[in-house]
Amino acid sequence: VHGDTFLESAMWKKLLGLLIVGISALVGLRFASDDGLPADIEVIASAPGLDALLEPYRTLLGADFEGYRNHNLRVLTFAMHFLGKAANAKARAIVEAALAFHDIALWTDKRLDYVVPSAVVAHKVLADKFSEAELLTIENAIVYHHKITEFSGEGADIVNAVRKADWIDASQGIVTKGMRLSNIRLVLDSIPNAGFHDTLSAIGPRLYGWNVLRIVSELAQIYYW
Repeated sequence: VHGDTFLESAMWKKLLGLLIVGISALVGLRFASDDGLPADIEVIASAPGLDALLEPYRTLLGADFEGYRNHNLRVLTFAMHFLGKAANAKARAIVEAALAFHDIALWTDKRLDYVVPSAVVAHKVLADKFSEAELLTIENAIVYHHKITEFSGEGADIVNAVRKADWIDASQGIVTKGMRLSNIRLVLDSIPNAGFHDTLSAIGPRLYGWNVLRIVSELAQIYYW
């Protein structure tokens, strides 16, 4: 099979998905074990503030829009649960702002080393809506949302909540980051995937075709130890 037919094939997507899971295992991330406890998470199935930030990008994202929005809702749900008592209205606004832009440069800049460009887009849009300290937290949450170990710096509580939440959803619950498995199942079942993980699998070949070296080299730049 050649060309676009292969790049869009289920086999290609499965191989990339397995690669992501394998990398997660190799870096020693914590994997799921079912403790048998009931779910105790509040599913956030709608977020007007998040939607307001995403809406200007609906046309640009096209068929990817619903999947990205739902990914953000799942990550928002996990992140607010991680924050616990610190999950106040201001924290939620900061988390929503970070999430709206955390992957956005995949589409605005059309590149796979997207975390820093995404933070640049966020700063331009949000500069008059948040304080300098809040903007720095948002930018840290965007740049370091693939960080493997704990983040320490401005807004560490929020940054780490977003970081752990994104790992859970990106791995479809294989990586738990300490989240109760029943909570993960509830969130994944409640908010449709809407093709988000198919987008993750296909976007590298969509942007660069068979240039595997460029795909790998750019993706390597979004991870921090």
